[in-house]
Amino acid sequence: MRAAGGDEVQITTSPQEDWNPTWAPDGQSLVWDQQLHVDSVLWTSRRRSDGTWEPAHLLTTGIPSASISRYSPDGRWIVFNSRNGLRLLEVSTSHVRDVYPTGAWGAWGEGSNVLYFATGVDSTGHFTIKSVSPSGGAPKTRAYGNDPVSQGRRYGLAVSHGRFFFPLIERKADIWVAEVQFK
Repeated sequence: MRAAGGDEVQITTSPQEDWNPTWAPDGQSLVWDQQLHVDSVLWTSRRRSDGTWEPAHLLTTGIPSASISRYSPDGRWIVFNSRNGLRLLEVSTSHVRDVYPTGAWGAWGEGSNVLYFATGVDSTGHFTIKSVSPSGGAPKTRAYGNDPVSQGRRYGLAVSHGRFFFPLIERKADIWVAEVQFK
């Protein structure tokens, strides 16, 4: 449905299931994945000035199981998961680089200069929240879970004003959130 009202508009018509759409900050482009495809890839489409949509086209190729993408607030970067770990795509050049060797859930800070991500449980039994600059550098650990009974967490991470929000897994199948603030 358009913001001013109206009928819904179908964007994709693929034989695969299209999942995890995310809007570009300008509200004119979408990126999504075909998560159930053997080698998921990211797709994109842009809205034309007349309100119709351009045909969908591949955004990534040769990246196994690309999924769960998120635009940076300035639209320059797209973070996404893949079978080879957390990756970062520079939109203007289509250059892709590795951020972290295993899958993680990415979330941008208020600006586009810091990418945060929540990792799975590591060899010491902790999950961590790390940060990295999209322009490069080594990830820094910002927070880690140190309660051996409560290490599980579900996929998801949000960052707002220096606070992390993520769902926990040890509480039945309901959704619970925890808030962590670092200084």
